[in-house]
Amino acid sequence: MTTLGNDISLTIQSILTATLCRELGVAETQAQQISGGIFCEIVEVLHGEQVYFNSSVLVERRNEQIRRDWKGNNLKELMHTHSLSRSQIYRILSEGGK
Repeated sequence: MTTLGNDISLTIQSILTATLCRELGVAETQAQQISGGIFCEIVEVLHGEQVYFNSSVLVERRNEQIRRDWKGNNLKELMHTHSLSRSQIYRILSEGGK
C-alpha cells in the first residue's frame, strides 16, 4: 500500500472510531478495535476496487439539518454555519416542504 493509501486507511479508521464514540457512546479503545475490524471487512470485500463516495448523501443530510434548525428568524446564522447564500437556504427550505 502506498503512503497515500496508508493515510487514507488511517483517516477512514479514525472517522469510524470517532463516529462510534460520538454516536453510540462506545469507549475509544473499543471503538478502535471495532473500527479496525470494520475497515478490514471493507478491504476484504472490495479488495482494491475503486470506490466513489457520492456527496449527494452529505448534501441531503446538510439540507435536513438546515430544515430542522430553521426557526424563521435565523437566516444569517444558517448562511454562516453552512457557507450558503440566502437563495440557497430558501431553496433548501422550499424543497423540504417547510
